[in-house]
Amino acid sequence: MNQASSLYSNIESPEHGKIHANIIVDATGNIYTGGYMGSSYLHEYTRAFYPKSYVGGALIKYNPLTKDIDYFGIPCPYGAIVALYLDENRNIMNGISVDRAKFWRINLSTMELNIYESIARMSRVVDRVREFIMDNDGFCYFANDVGGLTRFDPDSETFIDLDFLIPGKFMDFRASVVSSKNVIYSISTDGMVWSYFPKTDKLENLGHVLGLPDQLHYTPNIALDEKWGRLYFIAGNHGGEILEQALETLTILDIKKKRFHWLGIVKGIEGCFGALVAKDHKVYCSCFGHVFKGNKIICDKNGNPITRPYLLRYDPPENIDSL
Repeated sequence: MNQASSLYSNIESPEHGKIHANIIVDATGNIYTGGYMGSSYLHEYTRAFYPKSYVGGALIKYNPLTKDIDYFGIPCPYGAIVALYLDENRNIMNGISVDRAKFWRINLSTMELNIYESIARMSRVVDRVREFIMDNDGFCYFANDVGGLTRFDPDSETFIDLDFLIPGKFMDFRASVVSSKNVIYSISTDGMVWSYFPKTDKLENLGHVLGLPDQLHYTPNIALDEKWGRLYFIAGNHGGEILEQALETLTILDIKKKRFHWLGIVKGIEGCFGALVAKDHKVYCSCFGHVFKGNKIICDKNGNPITRPYLLRYDPPENIDSL
């Protein structure tokens, strides 16, 4: 990211610290993603200006066959890219910044950039916005400041506030997945699972990831198996309020029966920020956790546990009642 955008930390400004937004693969195999600076949601309070502060998240495209990298610039000055979705039918990249919640779109054919000012600006949480949703038709959805959803029409470029409230204390979402039938499934910052049907404009509360609606349990991952009718989570994660005794609980929601199954604690990991289900029904989770030597956790010179990324795979049974 830093090499592609020529942004490097120096006495004047920081470089990208990580990638927070989606890593997108288009129909031809090109990869798109954007830059992020740690704690970027606090950045607006520094009265951001360059070169004394973070210049903003860079957008890049990478061709893994030719190794070619295209740098598309910084869509939102001073704003880190916290979420990213590609509307391939319109050839438009949709993104949002975390600090001022600015929604923007780039036409990848003409490179025309539109910034729609602040949206999804949730005063209920410190970090304001961590995600937005794009459905299969290219419509985008944001958790708004009154606890509902705001929908963006990509053709008329208009915003509409939908007439319902999102379940949970914070009334937001942290992770989502869209089915082939254009049904949106999502989980909130505090662990409330819900679904939304754009065709009928109906939202359904599917319950709390631990079955404890009053207990905050930060869970930024969700995976859908449409054929078997399930949602998978590793419930609880580094970065938000949790029930410590239930940290990293492998959880299955039977969508048809509206029933949760709690399989147990996944030991050795500290968090999961992404999950998906493969065609063979195996569940893959992008996690991070402690580095072990045998059964011993390896620490650095200051005595702090060392962490590293892990790919976790779970092979679920077809008969969920056998668990």
